[in-house]
Amino acid sequence: SIREFHNSRSINADSEKITFCLLGVAAPADLISNPLITPFNIGRRIELKDFTDAQSEQLAEGVNKGDRSLEIVGRVLHWTGGHPYLTQKMCQSISSKDEIRTVTQVDDLCHKMFLSSQARDKDINLSFVRDRMLKSDDDIATLLDIYSRVYKDLHVPANEKNPVFDTLILSGIVRIDDGEFRISNRIYRHVFDKGWVVEHMPGAELRRQKREFWRGVIRTAAVAVIVIGVIAGLAVYSIVQRERALRGELLAKQYLYDAEINLASKALEDGNLGRSYELLEKNKPRDDVV
Repeated sequence: SIREFHNSRSINADSEKITFCLLGVAAPADLISNPLITPFNIGRRIELKDFTDAQSEQLAEGVNKGDRSLEIVGRVLHWTGGHPYLTQKMCQSISSKDEIRTVTQVDDLCHKMFLSSQARDKDINLSFVRDRMLKSDDDIATLLDIYSRVYKDLHVPANEKNPVFDTLILSGIVRIDDGEFRISNRIYRHVFDKGWVVEHMPGAELRRQKREFWRGVIRTAAVAVIVIGVIAGLAVYSIVQRERALRGELLAKQYLYDAEINLASKALEDGNLGRSYELLEKNKPRDDVV
């Protein structure tokens, strides 16, 4: 093991010639498999700092945008906060696109590379931050609650001894400014926003299923109301039509009665007593004549 080589340096000078370089993201305590056996850590923390404004001047030479290079790189830092990976990836893309020469075009590029829904799922750095947060051994609810407080710019003192804080730092989603946590950059603030916190808070899936259930109930009730309304409308329409038909039938009978009475009267005037009697007998008053 590496520790064995380290311990052998006291008795074997050749061990001094051997150097191990482990690249990755971890807290020194993560390298101790059993603290009861190896309580003393031989590792030390090396923090990767964000690019400063002075360092960004060297990046301006690489983007090759003439007298607008510093302005372009400045806008990149506006989004990335100097994050090494995000900054270099944007600068590399800008240097390969001659058409990008304004801050608005830099904003559009940032949206395409990191902020769109497709980019959020595909970018390896955003995936790393997300997995580091959601797949850690820490209590996810506590982790997201602390992050939510940082997101709201509340006072959250940096405590490097807290393992949850360690996870936040190692994910890169926060940085330490004047002893307090701050969101590392605007890209992270846009991607890992309040909606993202709510979506991934433990119990979110149960809440989502409950919302879908009640939405289904509401949709079913709405359809039922519409169906009942249609049926009721058809029933009313049927009744109205039946009443109209009945009134029409009675009115037709009334017209026929009046016409035949007139004919009977005319037949009587003409001396046709038989015809007059026939019509009068046919049209004796009945209950269904109005």
